[in-house]
Formats: sequence, C-alpha cells, structure tokens
Amino acid sequence: MVVPSDVAACADPENALAMAGSLMSRLPQRQDNAYWLAQSRILLSGYLLAAALGDDDMDTVLAWTADPENRRALKLLRCGPAPQ
Repeated sequence: MVVPSDVAACADPENALAMAGSLMSRLPQRQDNAYWLAQSRILLSGYLLAAALGDDDMDTVLAWTADPENRRALKLLRCGPAPQ
C-alpha cells in the first residue's frame, strides 16, 4: 500500500520511477507486453513526480489517469524544480 509519505518521496525522479515499478510489479510480465509496461511505468512515474511536487496523494494520481483533459500534472512538472 502506498501512503502519502511515499508519494512525497517521489519528488526525486529516480524515486518516482522506482515507485512506479513497485506499483506495477504485480502486473503480468510477458514478452508481448514488455514495451507497454515500460511506457506505462514512465507515465506513472511522471504522475507520481507531479503529485509529489504538488503535495498531492494517490487519489489525485488516480484522478489524473482517469481524466486525460486534466492538465494539472503537466503544469506541476513544467513549473517544478529543474533536474539536478
């Protein structure tokens, strides 16, 4: 289970990618879906990073994934701190 403190740790892009991988680790891993799983992990890590930057939680991440018209995550990523 992901708790809010875990989402806050995703302010570091590497942590966000690791958290996305952890959340997706229970999905079926087959050769024919490896590409899509990798792309999904990248997308989810972006949402997790945006949630951390906006001090949001997993409910917000879920809402963003369900509403492709919601641009808040993109705005948070564009206005967030520059990568080191």
